[in-house]
Amino acid sequence: MARAIKPADDADLIAHKTLIELSRGRDGTVRLVTTNFDLLFEAGAPGIACSGPPLLPDPRSAGFNGIVHLHGRVDSDYSGPGDEEFIVSSADFGRAYLSDGWATRFMQSLMARFQIVFIGYGADDPPIQYLLEALNLNAGNRSRLFALQPGSNADDAALWEHRGVRAIPFDNSQGFDPLWDSLAAWAERARDVDGWYAKLLDTASAGPAALDPHVRGQVAHVLSTREGARRVSVAEKPLQANPAIDPYESLALDFDTPPQPLEDDSAPGGKARKEAHYRLDRLHWLTSQGLVFSFDVKSEMSALRSVAKDWSERSGAEAAASHAPVVRSIDKAADPRVLDQVPIGEILERARQAGQADFFDFVEHRPFDGLAEEKPARALAALRAAARKGDVPVSFWSTFLHAEKRKTDPARLVRAIGGRLASLPPVALSSIAYPVAEWLQGLDERLFGELAPVFDRLWDPLIAALPLRGDDRKHRVDSSWANDALNAPVGKLASLLMNDPASKGCALGQGFPEAWTNRHEQLLALPGDMRRHALVMLGFQITWLFAIAPEWTTAHLLPVTNEEGDDGDALWDGILWAARAPSRALYEHLKPGLLCRAMSPMRRRAEANVIGGFLLIGWGGDPDADPPEQLVSSAELRQILVECDDDLRGQILWHLERWSEDLEGKWRPRLVPFLTDVWPNHRAVRTPEMSARLVDLTLASADLFPQVVQAILPRLVPVRGGMLRGFMLSSEAENHPALIYPAAVLDLLWAMLAEDATLWPYKIEEVLDVLANAPETQGDPRLSELRRRRAG
Repeated sequence: MARAIKPADDADLIAHKTLIELSRGRDGTVRLVTTNFDLLFEAGAPGIACSGPPLLPDPRSAGFNGIVHLHGRVDSDYSGPGDEEFIVSSADFGRAYLSDGWATRFMQSLMARFQIVFIGYGADDPPIQYLLEALNLNAGNRSRLFALQPGSNADDAALWEHRGVRAIPFDNSQGFDPLWDSLAAWAERARDVDGWYAKLLDTASAGPAALDPHVRGQVAHVLSTREGARRVSVAEKPLQANPAIDPYESLALDFDTPPQPLEDDSAPGGKARKEAHYRLDRLHWLTSQGLVFSFDVKSEMSALRSVAKDWSERSGAEAAASHAPVVRSIDKAADPRVLDQVPIGEILERARQAGQADFFDFVEHRPFDGLAEEKPARALAALRAAARKGDVPVSFWSTFLHAEKRKTDPARLVRAIGGRLASLPPVALSSIAYPVAEWLQGLDERLFGELAPVFDRLWDPLIAALPLRGDDRKHRVDSSWANDALNAPVGKLASLLMNDPASKGCALGQGFPEAWTNRHEQLLALPGDMRRHALVMLGFQITWLFAIAPEWTTAHLLPVTNEEGDDGDALWDGILWAARAPSRALYEHLKPGLLCRAMSPMRRRAEANVIGGFLLIGWGGDPDADPPEQLVSSAELRQILVECDDDLRGQILWHLERWSEDLEGKWRPRLVPFLTDVWPNHRAVRTPEMSARLVDLTLASADLFPQVVQAILPRLVPVRGGMLRGFMLSSEAENHPALIYPAAVLDLLWAMLAEDATLWPYKIEEVLDVLANAPETQGDPRLSELRRRRAG
């Protein structure tokens, strides 16, 4: 993998340099955490300290700085890992974030001191999923965590929100260049704050009429802050001003348009409301400072307040306050009493008005949250009243359906909710398909018992609505379809069907109830990615499905295993995610697709572990049995090993090493035959990396050590650096191979050690010392030569 990610010598480092500049604190200290394995950040900022696991710096210390590779990094020549920890597989993620938790502790310490911005991640990316699951955050923590999110997809924003992160959407309709242009402009300011001010004020001295609109906006912002006002007062070239100040011309308070009435689009978030709020803040503050205007400022402010009804004088008093980042938590107030006396038809609008965050008191008022928990019938009535007017507000429906008490609602209320959802127009239902699917999941087994009529009534409308969803999320080619399916309505529905008691207790080959398979077929008939989300969940259960309903599985799933497009990828992602060994009959169906994926250059690294295990299982049966148990021949597996990459080869050796540790198991007698009959003596396979893996396998082979050494000697080339765990001397040195099999160890060292002793594995000289005291090897000239190289 290290070689695969090695960049070209002329790699473009502009983006890396931009992020480095943005990561600098006010004192110029770089603090950047990356999950990238490459060293491009180091190339973009030579000399900056960098670190990787397990030697991570303490974010709480005063000296915390530099580039931190949280998941590890490659070495300087891109030939292998540069850190002891290298987080790639699911097991690695689980250890780093959950079981051992060292990555989680680092991020917790980081979050306690700094605000964190995620760049280049999706809410369903594995690193983010593991991290935020381990941190166990909620929406109340999000003031410390932000994420740049491409597009304005509501589901994406909801995923971030539920995980305690505030999404910052940006328009990616023209690609990502505008984002990087903006980041570059911010980086330019961060790199030289004084220079940025000086350049802007020098430009502004020409007067408003000579400036571009965005520059006038920058000047207005500078003038609205105390620091900006101070810099203006000491600037070499004063800004043009008149004794009677017109705030619209001199301060660009109207976003570069002459004074005119604002259009009445004063809905929350509307442009006119924002402009009015902006003007009021500055007019109030300037008036409070004693400035005299050339117009009737009271009349103007009165007209503006009719548009920005939520504006307060306190907001105006803070207009010149510093905009420097301040770390604070925002509390959530969910008291629904403010809605108690409000007519049903006006509840949602009143909740919207009350739901504006109190910026100054750092409280987010969400009375509808409390109403959904404490008075769900009244909340549902408000949603019903809005639906009659054609309004299906996603945020309120999501809040209502995600309320914790929805999981335990009485049957009567659940029936009312299901009926209301089923009666919505398909387009409206499609807009809230995600919270609806999660609500159904929360009801779980109740849906197949007392609430079965609710599920039956809602199922068909939901199936009809799903194709109408305006989902602009695109599948990332480097991500598993399983990640998408887990966070998609269809994936949740397919998973829910697996809990249906009607599918349990069926005899082998009996088949499932027709109504149950019909619903899965409806999901499979959905268009595009929705079909793939269903394929993932069915692939996860394919061993069980084939055992109970082989004909149905053969008709609807097995043909897809041989497809090379997205459908095939999705089904295989589900199969590999489950990582369950298939039966002999199922293996024979899966084999063509499995061999194809094993040799595919598009295979993701995370798949190698399971594919390697499946291949080894297929080879490991008895070829002389009747019928033969060996489903993958030695020749087939050898050809795969020649054509695949080091990652898959390494995973196969990893499985073989662990399975053969059982002294009584079937895999131990197969170890030497695998190395002699299967492992290829081919130039593509004889690499330093594979030699190191073969040596590790040999060192773990215990009493088979001499035979394994003889099997691998023709297949070795010198290894380069690193650490071979089996060669390390420990307190249990009496079991070290050098003491038990010194001659075989010397044979192995002579084949694996390079001419240049600086490339030898860590502490190998200790093994040479042991061999110097062994009668079998102390006089061997090869040992003398190795010790000479080490000394010289």
